[in-house]
Amino acid sequence: RGGPGRRSSGLEEAALDGWLLSESQARVALASKVVACEEVQTKASRDNRWFADAAADAGLDLDEDLLDGGLADGDRKDRQRLVEAGKARAELRELLKRPMRKQTFGKFLTGVGAAEAVRGE
Repeated sequence: RGGPGRRSSGLEEAALDGWLLSESQARVALASKVVACEEVQTKASRDNRWFADAAADAGLDLDEDLLDGGLADGDRKDRQRLVEAGKARAELRELLKRPMRKQTFGKFLTGVGAAEAVRGE
């Protein structure tokens, strides 16, 4: 691969196990749902804190109705996203309790593959 005129990137090729890849993709998809909702909630909280501090500095009373409630105060779609993020968090927690393993067996568990799969658990 490193013929004349070609530069080596210094990175080694790595074989990817399809089983591990799909397991990690499921975890990443759930984590991204959780992070997206947490970002919205954090921004709303930060904005509310800024408004409260600005009102206190100016000696004004803050109207609580003007504060952003994040996704919980949003429309039906926003509240649904919040519920889905909670479910994703719970599912991710369960997935992270189990270690990811390479698939060491074929389509059917027979012989050596079955013994290795049982030993791996």
